[in-house]
Amino acid sequence: MTFLSGESERGEFASIFDLGAFDLGALDLGALALRMPGHNLRRKAPRNKVWIYRIDITDSSRCRRETSVATKKKQVLELAILGALSNGEAHGYELRRRAVALLGAVRTLSFGSLYPALVELTSIGFLESDSAGALPRGANPRARIVYRLTADGKERLSDLLGQAGPNAWEDDAFPLRVALFGDTEQKVRVRILEGRKHRLEERLENLRESMVRGRERVDVWTLELQKHSEEAVEREVRWLSELIEEEKP
Repeated sequence: MTFLSGESERGEFASIFDLGAFDLGALDLGALALRMPGHNLRRKAPRNKVWIYRIDITDSSRCRRETSVATKKKQVLELAILGALSNGEAHGYELRRRAVALLGAVRTLSFGSLYPALVELTSIGFLESDSAGALPRGANPRARIVYRLTADGKERLSDLLGQAGPNAWEDDAFPLRVALFGDTEQKVRVRILEGRKHRLEERLENLRESMVRGRERVDVWTLELQKHSEEAVEREVRWLSELIEEEKP
């Protein structure tokens, strides 16, 4: 994102304006008519003030990475919700229990994340909802809402289960994909398992190289932690190899 800011020789600060849509090579400061303290760019600057303009280009790579991570987490939550409802309708509490079971014991799912996702999936037509009737006094009103998959929601779930790209191999998504293997085609299961195995083999190689390079610079506890990580990755690679052999005809 591009910003223009003005500052006088006395240190007076002017507002920052987003110029992301402008061609900086053809930028006419006078045409912008930015009002600085005591100065309008359309008029000649007062003699007692010298305005210094600067263009700041912020690094957008971090913003893109954060957006990518948020998008992946959103997709994982979407698949968990649709997968949890594939076995039948459920109200919020039951739906959360099913989704947590699919996501794995180490993952948590708060109602603060669940309910906005349910609202969004309902608004785009993947879910439908209705009231489940009266609740005991003091219960959350949201708990009376029952959710179920629509025809579009079932189609969306089928599309997601058919995807076997790199996102399916990542740490966040892989346990969920395995939990839904019962509804996944055999060839897709194999691609996901092979992709995950390849990813972990790369991780194992990098870990071993790091251990060799840093062996003399780390203390005994850091070394033990690295060994533990190495053993954990080795176990998962062996497990994946066994699953792949079982899946192949």
